[in-house]
Amino acid sequence: MTKAASRNPRRIQLKSTNWKDTAELIGIAAIVASLIFVGWQMKQDRDIALAATYQERASATVAAAVSQANNPVGISAAIKLYDGRSPEEPIPNGIIRIPEGAPPITYREFYVAATESSAVWFLWDNSHYQYEAGYLSQEHWDRIRAMIRSSVTDGSVTRYVFETGSETYRQTFRDEITAIIAEVDAETLAN
Repeated sequence: MTKAASRNPRRIQLKSTNWKDTAELIGIAAIVASLIFVGWQMKQDRDIALAATYQERASATVAAAVSQANNPVGISAAIKLYDGRSPEEPIPNGIIRIPEGAPPITYREFYVAATESSAVWFLWDNSHYQYEAGYLSQEHWDRIRAMIRSSVTDGSVTRYVFETGSETYRQTFRDEITAIIAEVDAETLAN
């Protein structure tokens, strides 16, 4: 034993204990950090799975709407069954705005336009979801938002479909579209 060790054996023991405590703290910190990372990774995987599921739902809805819009017999049957009208009967004034001098729109034409518009709304809702989740850039969302703005003028089929079926969309998307419609209406009043 050295002279220093024989004089103060406790001092060597304290240094050894401090080193062990430090190593244990580092080990615990590493475990906590790895658990945080695993939790973050699980959240990210969940978010990606939700985005993929939302994308699949939107794609299936659009495919069904396009199929329905391309089925003249089905359209005629739906109009007769649900509206009790002839598919060739013109829709009444006021449901949508028809440009002055344009021929009237039949229930069949309106149904096809509304069905296709409904499909577009599901695509836009999906794009908004992807944007909120961080999978769509601000620039891309801004382009989609501009398309929506040009489509929701007062009296448009697109706006009619949103206003009569908005409960089918997510609340954050409904809030965004309500804000867009308010912007469009304010600009229309200003002009």
